[in-house]
Amino acid sequence: TVSCFFGNLSESPLKNLHCQIDHCDHLRMEIQGTPGIVEDGCDVKVKTQAKLRLNVQVLAPYDDAPALRVIFEHDGNLYDYPHSCNLLHGTCFFRDGGIQESMAIVSAK
Repeated sequence: TVSCFFGNLSESPLKNLHCQIDHCDHLRMEIQGTPGIVEDGCDVKVKTQAKLRLNVQVLAPYDDAPALRVIFEHDGNLYDYPHSCNLLHGTCFFRDGGIQESMAIVSAK
């Protein structure tokens, strides 16, 4: 489980905060969080926070992370932050009677 919290410590609300996450064939993700955070966007009032929670299941070895974009408006300005999900995983996959191990560290960009 990966949890992201988006806190607003400014003096004005964040408008239309939403997250876009790339689909990856090697991952199964269940996405939860503040209503609207992955659909139409949500507003984050002053001194509150929004939450994004990803339950991730690794289906196959991989070395690339899904892209995550965080987009919001603040004081009339649009902000768009592309990120790479920073994941550390170690998995074992059973293939043709043997075990194929995979360990990858994917750095945030």
